[in-house]
Amino acid sequence: VVVVAVETIKEFVNFNYEILLEERMVGSTIHLKILGLHTPASVMPGVGPARGLRVHPQLEGLVSITVTKPDGEVNRFEFEIEKRSITIKKMPEEPFLSFSPNPIRFQ
Repeated sequence: VVVVAVETIKEFVNFNYEILLEERMVGSTIHLKILGLHTPASVMPGVGPARGLRVHPQLEGLVSITVTKPDGEVNRFEFEIEKRSITIKKMPEEPFLSFSPNPIRFQ
């Protein structure tokens, strides 16, 4: 299982906001469009970055991920996804986001 997580660098002190993502998959390319932030339904306060998640149970091989910001700026990355590792093959020269193949912990 591969989870694509998009997080803000900024940490919010009132809520754990969700990043709204529109997703479409064409062949081995995942297109993600960032639509904005969503306030959680829970009124419990939380501290941390805003996060958007997409789960891909069968993702493997050479995969492209294209991320589009609300202003239209686009970043495109290519990954080699294997059973026990993910390798970044291509990335923009000046990306507005970064990808990490390292495991992350979810609360």
